[in-house]
This record gives sequence, C-alpha cells and structure tokens, in this order.
Amino acid sequence: MRNAAALTTARLAWRNIWRHRQRTYLLAAVVAYATVATIFYWSLVDGYKLSVLEAHARYVLAPVTVARTAWFADPDPENGMTDTERALAALASADSPSYAPRLRFAGLLTSPYLSETAFLRGVDPFAEAAVSRVPARVGEGRWLTASGEVVLGYKLAKRLDVRLGERLVVSTAALAGPRSLGLEVVGLTHARVSTVDNSGVY
Repeated sequence: MRNAAALTTARLAWRNIWRHRQRTYLLAAVVAYATVATIFYWSLVDGYKLSVLEAHARYVLAPVTVARTAWFADPDPENGMTDTERALAALASADSPSYAPRLRFAGLLTSPYLSETAFLRGVDPFAEAAVSRVPARVGEGRWLTASGEVVLGYKLAKRLDVRLGERLVVSTAALAGPRSLGLEVVGLTHARVSTVDNSGVY
C-alpha cells in the first residue's frame, strides 16, 4: 500500500514538473547558477587565502621560524637567539631543508632629506634566496653582496627621496647603547607585495 502511494505521488510530482515547463527550466537555471556561483566564490576565497599565506611566508617571514620562545611573545633583539652557531649546526645535522639566519629590529632611516622609522631585516645575502623571493624581486639595481649595503622597497625609497648609489643612515638602540651605520642603497624591490615595497629594508 505504501509503495503504491509513493509511486502515485512520484507520478503526480513528475507530471507537475512538466506541466509548467518554463517554471521548471527557470528553477533549474537558478539552482545551477547558484551552485556555480557558490563554487566560484569559495574557490576565489581559498585562492586568496593561499596567496596571502604564500606572500607572507615567502616575502615577509618564512614557512617555518626557529626562535626562542620569548621572541614570539616579544620580537625584540634582546630576545633573539644568542647561540646561533649551535642552532645552525643543529639544523645542518638534522638534514633540514633550506634555511637562513635573520635579524629583525626597529630603526630610524635617515636620508639627506627625510627620516622614517622602519623594521629592518638583517639577512645573509647568499642564504636568503633559499627561503625568500625578495632577492629575485629586485627591480632596480641588485641584491646585497657585501656588508655596508642596503636594499629598500621602492615605495619606501620614494618617500625617503633616496636613489641607487646614495647613502642613508640607520640608527637603532642596541643592548650596548645607540648605534648608527651608513649604508649604500644598491637595490630597490618591486615585489608587488605591500609589506615589501612599502617598508622593506634588507
């Protein structure tokens, strides 16, 4: 009895679907459009998330950061790793993938015309390319090859009104007291990543 009732209901439903063909086609089109739009939207969101993570990992920080626990709570140089040689040796003995040492600290950049605060990144010029895409995104000049050189984001250089071959002074507060250093601008990045182009100092 139940099977007969279900079969009758199914027949009536099928007949009702094709009784108003335009309504059926319109409903099917709306459902298809909503499904495609939803899939497209979530694909776009997922792609955006991946691009943000990729940019942050390959341009700003790194996929993995090795540091003292205190540094993650307060990224001050005094909380940095004091025994870097031991850490590098441990990474090498563990057959770790590519790695590079970094030093991140706040400082004051002074050009002949303007001054601006920034977070500076001290890097190993030759090891940095293994973990970062910044060295490959130097659009003007070149990447670092020796001490006494600096690479800036091109928008930051524009604000400081400094050009390739010119010098600027970096001032910072160290554990031993205030320190200043003159650096030659040898490259400008064009990474199309706002953090790098607006405030990158390497």
